[in-house]
Amino acid sequence: MKKLRNVSVKTKYYSFYTIIFFAFFIVVYAAFFVNGKSNVWRTDGLTQHYPALLYIRKWAKELIYNIFVLKKIEIPMWDMTLGEGGDFLNIFSFRPLVWISFLFPGNYLEIYNWFRMAVSMYLAGITFSCFCNRFKRLDSFCLIGTIAYVFSGFSICYAFRSSLFLEMIIFLPLMLLGTEKILKKESKKIFIISIVFLALSYFYTLYMLTAFSVIYAIVRYCFTVEQKSFKNFFGTISRFIFPFFLGLAISAVSLIPNLI
Repeated sequence: MKKLRNVSVKTKYYSFYTIIFFAFFIVVYAAFFVNGKSNVWRTDGLTQHYPALLYIRKWAKELIYNIFVLKKIEIPMWDMTLGEGGDFLNIFSFRPLVWISFLFPGNYLEIYNWFRMAVSMYLAGITFSCFCNRFKRLDSFCLIGTIAYVFSGFSICYAFRSSLFLEMIIFLPLMLLGTEKILKKESKKIFIISIVFLALSYFYTLYMLTAFSVIYAIVRYCFTVEQKSFKNFFGTISRFIFPFFLGLAISAVSLIPNLI
């Protein structure tokens, strides 16, 4: 019965969240639709992100053509159109939401940008709610906090300036949830998976969220551990070393070229 109640609470919560999220999304961004404005920023959007998206789609089509038409596994790795010639991995990141763009025709990538923005913000609310659920707070207060988190000044600003940074608000709650679990000597899976996706995505995002997680871990240690000592402190910190570097190792195929 307790399990059924938990399922019922979660279903009710996420249903309310979905309805409120899309209501807020439409209200907040209605002005752009009414005035026919794009969500592609003129500065970095037109000069970097949009061309990069077109290039990645072209690269993927060439890879698929080589495999299914030419019947050979030939991965395009070097391109003379990148500056004076460059390695494809230097500009490519394995962002899962980028691959959704292949479902949209080339002429409709602007619609894809809206879709990606909405999905990113929606997922941020889901991950934030999962973090709150860790503390048994999947209630109306959590819902208010989630909406405030999703539609914060940071997310609204970077949804247009650089939607890539919306990954920060998706993965921050997961990093903190993974940190919380390791502090309590529980599963390391969520922490490792977060590190893998962040490192595959962009090293700057990984660096920023790692810094926040370290601060969170120190604060939680100070306020939750009764018998504090240097030995206990460094012992607690050491539990993060292996999962962190394991995540980096798994993502090295993208992380190392980007760092270079």
